[in-house]
Amino acid sequence: MTNGRHRIEIYEPAEFTSQPLNVHGISVIESPEHKQAYLCELDDAIRIDEGEVHEVVLRPRHDDPIDRCVSSTCTVLISCVKPGQSLTQQGDFRYTDVINWGVGKITPVEVNEG
Repeated sequence: MTNGRHRIEIYEPAEFTSQPLNVHGISVIESPEHKQAYLCELDDAIRIDEGEVHEVVLRPRHDDPIDRCVSSTCTVLISCVKPGQSLTQQGDFRYTDVINWGVGKITPVEVNEG
């Protein structure tokens, strides 16, 4: 069982050294171009030029269905929710809310029960 936990290995930007990112999936949201994306909260905030980031929006890099991001291994495009903003609280997704940031691979993290 994955319990919404994932690990993201960062391919780009190549200079990003805080590997991997551990995230908790929040929900599948609709992007402005009416495609689905996966909103995740970072376990530990990351720092980019614009400031501290707590949430990321993931979209399949190829034409994979969004379910592959949520429940399997998938190459993803990573957008950072701008510092000081939260799509969880905001409830909608506009391109002005995110910064296109990188590419990586999302993998579910198995949670042992008992």
